[in-house]
Amino acid sequence: WISSSGEIPTRMGRLYLRAEKTQTEAYLRLCGSEGLRNGFVQGTLEEVHGFFWLYARRGPTTMIRFGFEKANLFLQVWKNGNLLANEVKPWRYPERTFTLRLEVVGDGAMGYLDGKPMFDAPVTIPPDLMNGWWGISPFSPLPGQAQVVVKGLSAGPLPILLAIPNQNSLKDGDRLLDELKDGMRTLSAISPPWFRQSPDGFVGGVPGLELSFIRMFTQYHRKRLMPVVYLGYNPRLTGEWLIKTAEQYYLNGYILMFGEMPSDAWLADMRKQLEKSDLCVLAMEATPDTVVAKVREVTVLHSLFQPTKVEWPMQMLPYTYAFASNRMVNFTGELTNSATILWEESPVLRKAFGLPPQK
Repeated sequence: WISSSGEIPTRMGRLYLRAEKTQTEAYLRLCGSEGLRNGFVQGTLEEVHGFFWLYARRGPTTMIRFGFEKANLFLQVWKNGNLLANEVKPWRYPERTFTLRLEVVGDGAMGYLDGKPMFDAPVTIPPDLMNGWWGISPFSPLPGQAQVVVKGLSAGPLPILLAIPNQNSLKDGDRLLDELKDGMRTLSAISPPWFRQSPDGFVGGVPGLELSFIRMFTQYHRKRLMPVVYLGYNPRLTGEWLIKTAEQYYLNGYILMFGEMPSDAWLADMRKQLEKSDLCVLAMEATPDTVVAKVREVTVLHSLFQPTKVEWPMQMLPYTYAFASNRMVNFTGELTNSATILWEESPVLRKAFGLPPQK
């Protein structure tokens, strides 16, 4: 952590953060957090004077923040100095130790008090919101008055979790929505299997009747709708088709699924075709029996991953395992790596996770 004062004063297991005499705020900034997209920051507080904020992706004119003053909780998104979202909830300042947490997942942000969400739905984060630092800050309009006593502090990345239902699950909309609701906090994107390459190399397909309820779910919970496009060798796929199809069905992007990752030249050409679009497009190398897939981001403007690698490993999880024992409800120690949850469970994949053969 980096302190606004250059030092982090601690005493008896507590952290004391106070603004300088001429300053209205003090801050702690998580080192190396400027490239973080999916993540959290959490503080357990004992005493606060003034406002208190948890920050994500803070820059000179942009930020996501969750915090309070004595009478209200706030969840806000700022871009270019403009307040885009401002959720307000009255509250009574607790006369005890309490924990605040800010989570940013996919295109949404939510604030939690002692583990409970404080608002009905996440606030929307524009896909083009710039990155910035993550941290905490007490604030007061009076110089030298902002201060906080922190009992516990943590922050870091959260895994990217994608959901790929199968065709059978799409036929029972009510059941599928119930299943997806278990992951509404943790999922970044929903990816129905709507498009596929035909034997002649062209790509086609249309969403079914499930389009409307899946789109409503993703919009309300601030998840990206990124259907799968199953591709073989030498696909006749163009950026123009991807853009027009996305406009037609209000899609946020795609997962281009390959049995073998295409060449760097193919990916570079597709990236060039999509460079002016708002889409998030991933290329994934996986088969039904793959346990760990390879993922590359075709587009970089509205990416899901931190821009630190060319290729990312992604665990493939059978649905039965991922949603068992409430694994998907919260971010737990069992979900520390980015993963794709598959409703289509191959015998090899089930065996890899100790599941018995399906009847």
